[in-house]
Amino acid sequence: MRLAKMRHRSAIAFNMTPMIDIVFLLIIFFMTVSQITRVAQNAIQLPMVPQSEDPEARRAVTLIINQQGFYEFNGEPKPLNELLTALAIERSRLKDNETLFIHLKCDKRTSTEALNRLLAELRRIEIHSVRMSVIQQ
Repeated sequence: MRLAKMRHRSAIAFNMTPMIDIVFLLIIFFMTVSQITRVAQNAIQLPMVPQSEDPEARRAVTLIINQQGFYEFNGEPKPLNELLTALAIERSRLKDNETLFIHLKCDKRTSTEALNRLLAELRRIEIHSVRMSVIQQ
């Protein structure tokens, strides 16, 4: 009579390496997506015009009017009166023969009220050189 040999069954084991790889890839993916959404939240949409070169743009002071109609100068939000004070300080730093050029970036989704108010105040303080940023076709 032949007796069956006892077979040792091995325990089922899980290889965790692929699971760890997937978790790390998901972490990297979500970190990247969160950075992109932060950048996209601050993006403004500019109107489009044909391309032209402007050599005076290098001497310009950049102002931004965002979608909500708030003004930004040097990356900081400022109310209109503080913005005009900062522009007066910038103008006082120029030499006698130089002119202060304003490089204006205005979100196309904002109301024109903020833009018109700014332009009226710039005219009042005798700043007449204003350039607007647009997307080039």
